[in-house]
Amino acid sequence: MPVAVDDLWKIKAHIATAISQATGEYPIRDNVTMESLKETNNEYDISGRYTISYTGKSHTYSVRIDRDGKISFLSIDNQQIIS
Repeated sequence: MPVAVDDLWKIKAHIATAISQATGEYPIRDNVTMESLKETNNEYDISGRYTISYTGKSHTYSVRIDRDGKISFLSIDNQQIIS
């Protein structure tokens, strides 16, 4: 199923919120990039980068999110946070 542009912005905001909750750092939604988006079994596997706004430090992430917005997997800099 194709992903609408508006949905991409919502997904990026959701990823930014999950990262903030997991790390205590605050990436800005505009600083969350999606380098890969794959649909598998009603879920999306997404990987990309984000930058912390106040430090300028960049990190990588991988996330698995279902169509209802539930995150079942989150990895930051190759360290599993949510599984």
